[in-house]
Amino acid sequence: MFWWIVVISVVGFTLAQLKQRERKTTIHLPHIHLCPQSGFTWVRSLSKAFFIGSIFFLCWAVIHWSVGSGLFERLFISEKSKVYPSPTSSRALFFVIDRSGSMAEPMPGSKQITKMDQIHHSVQTFVEKEVGDDLFGLVSFARAAMVRVPLSRDRSFFMQRLSTLYPETEEFRNGTALGYAIFKSVYLIEACRQFAQTQKETHFTGQALIVITDGLEEPHPADRNHPFRSMRYEQALRFAKEKGVRVYYLNIDKNSYERMSYSDRENLRKLVEATGGIYGEVPSSQKIEEVLGHIAQKEVYQRTEKVKSSSSLGYWLIVWALIFCSLSRLFETLVLRVVQ
Repeated sequence: MFWWIVVISVVGFTLAQLKQRERKTTIHLPHIHLCPQSGFTWVRSLSKAFFIGSIFFLCWAVIHWSVGSGLFERLFISEKSKVYPSPTSSRALFFVIDRSGSMAEPMPGSKQITKMDQIHHSVQTFVEKEVGDDLFGLVSFARAAMVRVPLSRDRSFFMQRLSTLYPETEEFRNGTALGYAIFKSVYLIEACRQFAQTQKETHFTGQALIVITDGLEEPHPADRNHPFRSMRYEQALRFAKEKGVRVYYLNIDKNSYERMSYSDRENLRKLVEATGGIYGEVPSSQKIEEVLGHIAQKEVYQRTEKVKSSSSLGYWLIVWALIFCSLSRLFETLVLRVVQ
């Protein structure tokens, strides 16, 4: 795109110069050493420089909008040579779900619905409401973190894998490796993002994790020396912030998060919110639905803001073109009259 801007700007400058030659005048560059005798030439040259600058920004804006809207592709690229990749912008969203043994317990305030059953219903409702070409993934964790669904647009496959997620029943596989699950999910998102950039197929308008757990971080005692399974959530959340992945943390057991000290809860909240996400203490099944709905709205807002920031470049180019054109006319009409 840069070379097109240069070419059009040079053509615009040449046309302006030819127009001045017809009037038997020429365009001069500003003089380095100013003197009273060269004042007229300097001001006139500055006026022409602003005029050329306005042409430059205007051409840039036209090309920017033509490429962004697909007009350039439709006019200058034949149908045979066109390549139709996967959608060019998507959200990458991983659900990181606790499947430790305590998830088989009833949901607080209910005697029939278990925590895992409620998560199945809430996550399924969330995914069904989302529209577009977003990528969804699923990671479950107990003693270890397991990838159930890699980032994919196949929602039926996601639902099928979600329905097979059950609490851990074997003690030697039980635990709450929360830090490892967050770290692994962030790493998977980052790897997928870099691969997509390499293939020039898609870019992520949003990268986020939704962590749903009912307990505190508690790795299996046998994994104390394991570099990943014993990872603390502080380290994992800092890694998420470094990679630009928002983390939404939902604790769905009131008894669990009330056992944390005030300083630990505040530290967890600050680390989560530093990633751009939300820390939520969810006391009931209805609250889970509300928090997930709030997350969906925030993610849509994040994507809208990025689209706005991308499209605003064209408007700023128009603004600069108008400013330069106005300055050119100002020098021509007001300043040159005084000089003359």
